[in-house]
Amino acid sequence: MDHEHRKPGGDRSPRSAEEYRRREGEMRFRLMAEQAIDMMSHHAPDGSYLYVSPACRQLLGYEPEEMVGTDPYSYIHPEDIKNVRTSHDTILTRPTVYTVQYRIRRKDGTYIWYETNSTVVCDNSSGESGEIICVSRDITLRKRYEQALKDSETRLKAAQVLGKIGHWELLLATGVMTWSDEVFHLFERRPELGAPSLEQHIACHHPEDAALLRRSLREATEHGRECQLDLRVNLPSGRTAYHAALIKVARDEAGRIVRLFGIIQDITNRKKTEQALADANRALEEDQEALRRKNTALREVLDQIDSERRGIAEHIRANVDRMVLPLLADLERRLEPSDLNLVATIRQSLQELTSPFLQRLRGLSASLSPRELEICHMIKNGLSSKDIAAALHTSEGTVRNQRKSIRRKLGIDNEEINLRLYLQQLSEGEATTSGSE
Repeated sequence: MDHEHRKPGGDRSPRSAEEYRRREGEMRFRLMAEQAIDMMSHHAPDGSYLYVSPACRQLLGYEPEEMVGTDPYSYIHPEDIKNVRTSHDTILTRPTVYTVQYRIRRKDGTYIWYETNSTVVCDNSSGESGEIICVSRDITLRKRYEQALKDSETRLKAAQVLGKIGHWELLLATGVMTWSDEVFHLFERRPELGAPSLEQHIACHHPEDAALLRRSLREATEHGRECQLDLRVNLPSGRTAYHAALIKVARDEAGRIVRLFGIIQDITNRKKTEQALADANRALEEDQEALRRKNTALREVLDQIDSERRGIAEHIRANVDRMVLPLLADLERRLEPSDLNLVATIRQSLQELTSPFLQRLRGLSASLSPRELEICHMIKNGLSSKDIAAALHTSEGTVRNQRKSIRRKLGIDNEEINLRLYLQQLSEGEATTSGSE
């Protein structure tokens, strides 16, 4: 037969079949690309755009026709060109899917972060690299989140360093323990050694505190009991540190405890301060107790002195009554009536030598002279300035000046206070009254 009837898609040469599959694949790719929210693109081996899907309008602000035939490197941020070129060269030399992140310029001049997955389609007949197929998406928001997370981690690490705080985690299924950077610092362990085993971690502590930590971890694992402990740590440098350790539990969906975690904080300075305060309080209590003992001993000495003083006063009073007063009585019988006032004053003074009156006067004003003390006795006993002047063989003016000096030294500024009544009440144990002299 000169002509053979053929069905559509019937016999094809290898070349026509390959061309058919290629065109069918392009058609399907373009149909998918027209609907995709990611930007799909074909590139020549040198990178220039052969096809750009409509998603470029939403992502970059360009029409597809504006980008076809252009050099993609003209859109890429200068700092990211080297990274993108590495991706380009890699997929041209070996069949792979390469992912690269970079900044690309939009039509309005702003840059957004792009993530592109690219691969190369090889010619089946020649085996040579053909077109490059790329799928790109906007990851600006993801980058912001990543940067925010990175900044947050940086701040967290800085806060942990400043606060001497680290966190840890223990997976119960594997027994693997994880330390944050600051925990390595707190235990003076090199990070390249990795976190120790649980038993090695416990062994870093003082034996008494190690037993407490082991018991607390067991109670957290078996019963979910969370706690906070103050633990002593024996560091490789030979120094003893104090750590506050918080133990928390994490459960799976079935409520089983699968993980322990918590924080560790260096509280050595706080413990030292507490110890110094306790030592200071103990020293203060000891000083107070010593002072109480001294006060007790002093009171005993003062009581003894007061007892001896009273005994001396009684002895003097007895001697005055026995030896001096009889002589005064005999003198009174021999003197003229005009001289009896002086004898009476002498008698009264002798009787008051051992009374509290002099002590009270000296307590109120230690600057009173012996003559002023004598005049105080006479005023208290009712003698006028004239009588006192006669008894002391001085002028009334001198006596009045001495009375003023006595009032000043005793702090009697109110002229309405009667000096005689004041001294009489002082003799009786009081020192305030009012009236006119």
